[in-house]
Amino acid sequence: SLTSLLGTRIRLAMLEDSKGRLSEAALETFVQESIPRLGRLRDHVHLQPGHSFLPFYVAHCVRKLCLLLEPKDKRGIPVEVLLLSSELAQVFALAPEPPLDDDGNAAEDDASSDEDNWFSLSAAIRVYRQFLELDADQDGMLTAEELSRYGETLMTLTPAFVDRLFEVANTFDGRLDYKGYLDFVICCEHRSHPNCMAYLFRVLD
Repeated sequence: SLTSLLGTRIRLAMLEDSKGRLSEAALETFVQESIPRLGRLRDHVHLQPGHSFLPFYVAHCVRKLCLLLEPKDKRGIPVEVLLLSSELAQVFALAPEPPLDDDGNAAEDDASSDEDNWFSLSAAIRVYRQFLELDADQDGMLTAEELSRYGETLMTLTPAFVDRLFEVANTFDGRLDYKGYLDFVICCEHRSHPNCMAYLFRVLD
């Protein structure tokens, strides 16, 4: 609604820099401050302050915003770009309270519909579980060998692709952290987006 959009613009004005852009840290603050305002998120125990999953949820949201909306200069997302984006519309879609079944629980069909929204808790948990399944040694990082076990219907990773990915991606002692994994997953899911095409072209080059 126009009211929520205006309220969001005011909140973003408190976070933007002198050039009207939002840094990754500012976006993290924005996401955390938005959770209590979103009916489908605010009551979940995983998203309460101090819960161990909260930082992973915030990263899940912020990495998509950065990857898809940040200009090539990598100096932050212009506020107007965020306000007009379909990604922010997806965030707003989580504002209504979920409908309840006869037992007072969220209806199953409604919960499943949230799965299609990247910013939903169910989508964040799904991606995080995939990461944990790949992390064989449970050190919170992925080696090239561990990532090579990633697979989905539209993409199978070759050894050459994985090796090149670890050459161009930001790794830590040759290991990919969760944010790096999110970048990879988001770009795989949005291969036609210019920013994701640029990411994949660096790997394939």
